Amino acid sequence: MMILTGVLWSLSNWIFSPTPSALNNNNCGGCLPWEQRCKVAIDVAKALAYLHHDCRSKVLHFDVKPENILLDGNYNAIVSDFGISKLMKRDDSRIVTSMRGTRGYIAPEWLLGIGISEKSDVFSYGIVLLELIGGRRSVKVIDGNGNRDCNGNPPRRRYEYFPKIVTEKLLEGKIMEIVDQRLLDLDEIDENEVKKLVHVALWCIQHKSRRRPSMLEVVKWLEGRVAVEQPPETKMMVVDLLSIANGQNGEDGGWQNRNKKRKPGVVARVASQINGCLPLGSPASTSRSKSFTYTMSVISPR
Repeated sequence: MMILTGVLWSLSNWIFSPTPSALNNNNCGGCLPWEQRCKVAIDVAKALAYLHHDCRSKVLHFDVKPENILLDGNYNAIVSDFGISKLMKRDDSRIVTSMRGTRGYIAPEWLLGIGISEKSDVFSYGIVLLELIGGRRSVKVIDGNGNRDCNGNPPRRRYEYFPKIVTEKLLEGKIMEIVDQRLLDLDEIDENEVKKLVHVALWCIQHKSRRRPSMLEVVKWLEGRVAVEQPPETKMMVVDLLSIANGQNGEDGGWQNRNKKRKPGVVARVASQINGCLPLGSPASTSRSKSFTYTMSVISPR
């Protein structure tokens, strides 16, 4: 059992640009240097490798995201919040369970209803790794502040999917353009190191779970014990949760409300179409990162 003392900041406070409210409340940690980001990547990979391979039963976290990664005074990363985790027998290859996690970090196999495994955590880790590199969320609203159209329909919002941008920049040979600009302003960063982390992340978010590496392999890649090859191209899917935002009475629509009769729907959009429009009023457009769980029966990909 680990006893944590002192002030612990979540990784999100250290890699994302602080909001005005966070600055006013002194609720931000600053800009984490590149070397420390690489160390955090290894720390989290080792933690997940332990959960998946060294415990008596596999421990599937199901909610790997920056908010659930804490940094101590020495910038050691600690994986926290096992509230929606699940045990998996070592002789089981997959398990079927209610959908769990946070939008933006959910693996595509949740949509198929064929069961999930520790490779779902690997996918979430890959998204976090890209966010570590870029200092931005994987899904970002880029416009949609207009008025209603002539038919009275709400304005539309457009989204950028960061993994898609990373893939394009890698193919164009402009990978340094996806690095957090604050880091580039502070110091020079080895482009080969950036490519290595990007390759690892893109392996982790492969659409087909069988193509994703184990977290043990990820650790070897990050520590330089094994060379990582450029990953193959893969389909990218974004899960938009259409009923996760707060209800009309201010109630939380998170995973704690999974037993309520009103259940959320899911839309899976291929990343090549992510610059298409979604209704402005869609709860999927909220910026907060929420955890949830619900049954596979309510999933309706289109």
